[in-house]
Amino acid sequence: MLVGLTPIDGLMSAIQTGAAYDQLALTLSPTQWLEFGQAMQPLSVAVGDVLIERGATDRVAYFIESGVLSAHLEDAEGRMRLAVLNPGTVVGEGGFLSGLARSATVIATAQGRVWCLSPMRFENLAQRHPQLGLALALAMGSVAVRRCTHPTRRVAIT
Repeated sequence: MLVGLTPIDGLMSAIQTGAAYDQLALTLSPTQWLEFGQAMQPLSVAVGDVLIERGATDRVAYFIESGVLSAHLEDAEGRMRLAVLNPGTVVGEGGFLSGLARSATVIATAQGRVWCLSPMRFENLAQRHPQLGLALALAMGSVAVRRCTHPTRRVAIT
């Protein structure tokens, strides 16, 4: 645990103490947490804010510190499929890792804070700290795989 408060402490706590099915399994040293935090940008979200739109081609990943997000889409029959995303996990990992268009829309359903990581910032981080880059990529990949096997959370692979 880091001594004193740093900007990343809230996210670090959410990741370390969360118990969600799709929790981000990420164990980092204090120095790695600081590097991770410096690579990202914090973003406050209000109810109704759209973080990801289905079909968009951006590749930003969002790490959820607080609040609640929902991922949803309409199927061919017009039915809405929904996954609820809680603190301590990531959303946008599908587009981030694959470069494919977003498969669902993600909206804030409770006020909170997320941390944004772009591919360019990730590449810079991974070049400077390869072990940290590998740990992040594996953790995001693990979330995507767990969501793939879950009947409703698969919607959240955006």
